[in-house]
Amino acid sequence: MKKALLFLLALSFSASIQAARGIIINGAIYNSGETAYIGCGENQNVQINAWTSTTNSPLTILAGITLPSGWTSSYCGNNCSNLTTNASSGGLLKFQYLSTSGEQEWVQVTISRTPLNHLINGPATVCSSTATYTFSGSFYTGSPSWSSSNTSVLTINSSTGVATVHGSGPVTITATVNTACGPFPTSRAVHVGKPTITALQVSTFMCNGAAQELTATISGSPTFRQWAVTSGNASNAYLTDYGNGRCYFNSYVNDCYGLQIQMTNACGSSLDGVTICVDNCGARYTVFPNPANDFIDLKIENFRNSKAMPNQINLYSEGSQASIKALTNEQIAKNINNIGVLRIPVNGVPKGTYYLHILSSDQNGNKIEKVRVAID
Repeated sequence: MKKALLFLLALSFSASIQAARGIIINGAIYNSGETAYIGCGENQNVQINAWTSTTNSPLTILAGITLPSGWTSSYCGNNCSNLTTNASSGGLLKFQYLSTSGEQEWVQVTISRTPLNHLINGPATVCSSTATYTFSGSFYTGSPSWSSSNTSVLTINSSTGVATVHGSGPVTITATVNTACGPFPTSRAVHVGKPTITALQVSTFMCNGAAQELTATISGSPTFRQWAVTSGNASNAYLTDYGNGRCYFNSYVNDCYGLQIQMTNACGSSLDGVTICVDNCGARYTVFPNPANDFIDLKIENFRNSKAMPNQINLYSEGSQASIKALTNEQIAKNINNIGVLRIPVNGVPKGTYYLHILSSDQNGNKIEKVRVAID
C-alpha cells in the first residue's frame, strides 16, 4: 500500500520534473541540489524516499546517509527512511541510492530551518503621529524586541511596538524574537508621510532629438503619479507620461527643461523633479535665439573652411514640404559675419515650429542636417 501511494505521488509530479533524481520529504518532491524548508522549532518525524521520474517509481536507498546535526534515522523499507529532526539544526541531507541501471549514486538536499510564518502586522503607510505594530508567528518564546532603521523618520518602542513619527520617508522596522535556532529578526518596509522618490533614473544632459525615458522609484504606495514640463518652453518639448512613475521626454530645441512629478497617497500629495538640459552635442550648427522673433542666428563651426560651408539652407514649417525661405551658397558666404554667424530674417513668418534644412557636401556626397527652431 505504501509503495502504491509513493508511486502515485511520483506520478503526479513527473510532468514537471524531467528525469529528476531527488527526495520525497513528507510528500513534497525536492530535486538533488535544492533546499527544503522545515520551520525552526519544529521537531517532527520526516520520511524520505528516493525517487526518479524516469521510471515513476521509488529507488532503493543504500547505506551512507548524512544528516544535519542532532537528527536520527531508521529504515522503513528498501526505498524509505524515517528521520527524527532536531528542533533547531539544519544542513546537508545526503544519501546513496541504487539507480535503475544498478549504479550507486548520491542525492543531496539542503535543509533550512528558517522560521516560517513570522509576520509584522500594522500600517504600510503611516499618516498620523503614531502607529502600533504587532508580531505573529509560531515556534518562538518571549516578546519581540522592536527597532527602526531610521530614527530620524520613525522611532518604535522596543517593548510595545508603538511607533512615533519624526519625519517622512521610507523606513524598515524589525521585530526580533527568540527561537530554537537563536534570535531571529523579521523586517518590514513601511513609509511615513507623503510619497517620496527613492531613486530616479535620468540623464540631466542630452543631445537634442536623442530622447530618453525617466523612471522614478517611489516609496509610499502612491495612487497617482504624473510627470509634466514646468519650466523651459514646454511647446518645444515632447513628454508622454505612462502614469507609473515613468515618462518619455524629448526635445529638438536647445534649452533647460524642468520636469516635475506629482505623487499622491493616503497622506496627501508631494512634488519632486529634475532639470534636463538639451544641447547640440558637437553639431556643426547652432541656432539662437530659440524661440526666435525677428531673426534666426545660425552659428557655423569651422566657417573659414570653404568645404565646411553649407551649399544651401531652406526653412520649412513643421509638416510642410514647401520651403518658406531659401539661401544659396553665395548668399550664405556674403551674409555670414567674421565670427561665423549667419543672420536669417524671419519677421513676418507666422508663429510655429520650423526646421532649417542645411545641405552640405563631404567625401560621401550630399547630406542634410535638420535643426528645429520655434518662432514666436
